Amino acid sequence: MHPSIPPFPEFRVGKGAYRYPGYLPSREAAKLEKIHKQLRADASSDPGRFEYFVCRAIQQCFDLFKKTLTDGGSTPDYDIMRTALPKKCFVIAIECGWLPEAALANGPVWQEWITQLLAGRFNRAWTDAEPSEPDPYFCMPFPSKSGSEKIAVEEHASAQPRPASDTADAPHAESGSTGAAAATRLSESSPATTAGSGSARESIALSSFRTPDLVRPRRTPDLHSSRERLALVSTLARELAVVKQDLMGFCTADGLKQKHPKFTLWTLIEDSAIQALTDGEAFTPKAYAENLTLSKFGLTSRETLKKDRRKLRKAKMADRQ
Repeated sequence: MHPSIPPFPEFRVGKGAYRYPGYLPSREAAKLEKIHKQLRADASSDPGRFEYFVCRAIQQCFDLFKKTLTDGGSTPDYDIMRTALPKKCFVIAIECGWLPEAALANGPVWQEWITQLLAGRFNRAWTDAEPSEPDPYFCMPFPSKSGSEKIAVEEHASAQPRPASDTADAPHAESGSTGAAAATRLSESSPATTAGSGSARESIALSSFRTPDLVRPRRTPDLHSSRERLALVSTLARELAVVKQDLMGFCTADGLKQKHPKFTLWTLIEDSAIQALTDGEAFTPKAYAENLTLSKFGLTSRETLKKDRRKLRKAKMADRQ
């Protein structure tokens, strides 16, 4: 018996402030809402094909984020396509109520399922133009209960003490939160702030799940992507600081664009958001810049930017030695 799909959710993040699933900006959220409504209608009219409809919605969600990344003409980082976007689709599917309750308790299993479901859609990101029709949608059966139990057994086994000879030289798996972490609270100045109501699923938004792998290969830090993200934050923060000074006097959205035609900001912010700023919406340049950057790269957590800064500091210290 599959769950019914609830109405499209919106989450309260402060007094008079709301956000959409996955902290999406309103333009992407409007497109996601269409996907959600179609899924809800199809699932209610043909419950026997529930799993197919969910699989299709997740693939449509991925295509939406992929198109957002490639619209500017740049080639997205492969790690974003392979890991960040599937994880974002998982967050969306959880918050929108597309997945059963088992997905909350067995995050690694369901994240891996979504990664496999989307694996065949990565290559299209490197083409010069999107085709007139999307890739065909296909269905993968939901993870079975036995699959979830297998992960639980592996995690239990990994927690048992082992002889010193077995552990002396073997790397250990990274441990993470096994429960849902509180969703990161957006400031009232966030461009993703909108109107709506809360949901219990919000707590899973940015959860960090422990992976089932007992041994992981050591990864080389992706300093290029970190520098690119932080450079964009710095650029946007400077531009927004200038805009904030201009807003102290009378100005319009068109006037701002004409006064600063070369600002990168205009390529990432919606006209409605610019209008909101000219109407007096309070904002902090740095916080606003970080949220625009996260949206640009298909990310959801500011923790990513904190990690970027730590990686660059470590790399700088290593160069000095």
